[in-house]
Amino acid sequence: TQDAVAILDDDPSIWGGNHYGIPIIGGSDRLEELYKKNMEPEEFVKSFLVDTYNIDHIVAGYNFHFGYKARGDIDLLKELGKKYNFGVEIIDEVLYRKKDVSSSSIRKLIEQGKIKKANKLLINSYTIFLKEHEVIERSAEEILIKKGDFAYPKEGIYKIQNSNTVNVKNENGEMLFNFNKAFKDNEIIFKN
Repeated sequence: TQDAVAILDDDPSIWGGNHYGIPIIGGSDRLEELYKKNMEPEEFVKSFLVDTYNIDHIVAGYNFHFGYKARGDIDLLKELGKKYNFGVEIIDEVLYRKKDVSSSSIRKLIEQGKIKKANKLLINSYTIFLKEHEVIERSAEEILIKKGDFAYPKEGIYKIQNSNTVNVKNENGEMLFNFNKAFKDNEIIFKN
């Protein structure tokens, strides 16, 4: 038996690819398809996790809910793990200055342009990996990113790597990045 980890992602163009070596197997459309069938939590676990993906272990956040109308919670997940013979690991709530640190709270900070605050909550600085986006290079100082399901900073000027800055603008629903000097990297690492 080999251990496997997988990611669900909504972008069909990256299915079959990987993110840091972790395979991307599909998207939430598959989950939505199951939800549309009004699958109760146990049926969801059995049909999707056990029968479809033969799951050995699942890692979920403390507030994870699943199944029709999100009726399943982590206690039920643990019970079903015992019943269907898979491990369950729950990630505890993380607090910073008495506030919840979650992907949603970090995403909100980024979208508000509060990069410095978001970076305090992240292990690494907020980064846009260009290979994960549809990028149109207009010049050495300007790129356009077709907006996807990703947290982009609000319009403004930000410090990035290599003593460079970027002016971020929304252009017809897409993100325009104007760099202070030529930009050749594969990622944009935000510093402020």
